[in-house]
Parts: sequence; structure tokens; C-alpha cells
Amino acid sequence: MIFPFRHPELTTDRSSEGSVRSVAAARRAAVPSSGGPDNSLSGRAQRAGGHLKICSMVLFSFALCACSSAVTPEKIARIKPAMTAGQVEAVLGRPASIEQSETADQTISGEIDHYPAPNGEGRVIFVNHAVFKAEFLPGAKS
Repeated sequence: MIFPFRHPELTTDRSSEGSVRSVAAARRAAVPSSGGPDNSLSGRAQRAGGHLKICSMVLFSFALCACSSAVTPEKIARIKPAMTAGQVEAVLGRPASIEQSETADQTISGEIDHYPAPNGEGRVIFVNHAVFKAEFLPGAKS
């Protein structure tokens, strides 16, 4: 014999007037609504749990991208003079280390971003916040 499945939200309830309504509608009618967000402890916990799930998924995707974004000579070749640091990060990701320097009179500032790779190292040299040179050094370790 097969018994039909009854979902608790879809089962019906007969009120004193004889009309049929869902249990979910009855629950909503029984709980007074302030018109605003649910600020009860359980409502905040549910939202926090949802935020935790989203944050963990975002962190996992960043970790996955970091593992698959090894610097290669081909990626370094995509870096062109006058690119900004943001444009370089879009191609290579964040550098592992940064060396900064400037002239004594502070008219010229420079930066070398290091991108280690299994078979060498990528280096991007910035002068006054724009790419001056990008190079891949095979066998180099930073």
C-alpha cells in the first residue's frame, strides 16, 4: 500500500469559519509582524549562518583561483608599459612581495612586484605608479 507524502507547509487546516488555508498561512497569521526584518535571536542566527556560507564559498573560490593562477612567461608578456597596478593584478593576481624605493628628492618613485612561479619568477617594475617593464626570469627564486 502506498501512502501519499504530505508536506507540512502544504497540508490544510479548517478554521472555525469553514475556509481552508495552509498551515504556513496559519503560522504567518499567528505571528505578529512588525513590518521590519526579523530581529529575533533565531532570525539573526539564520542570517549569520547564511552569511557564513556565502563567505566560505567566496574564500574557497579565491583559493581555487590562487592555485590555478601560476605566473607564466605568456602572462608576463601580456603586461604592457603604462598599465596600472590594478590592470596588472587583473592579469597576474596579487604579488607575493613588493620592493619600494624613491629618489632622495621624491620626484621618482619605484616599485618591483615579485610573482614567484615553479620555474622562475615574474617581476613587474613600476615607475611613478605605471608599468615600466615586466620580465620573467627562468630559474630565479625570490
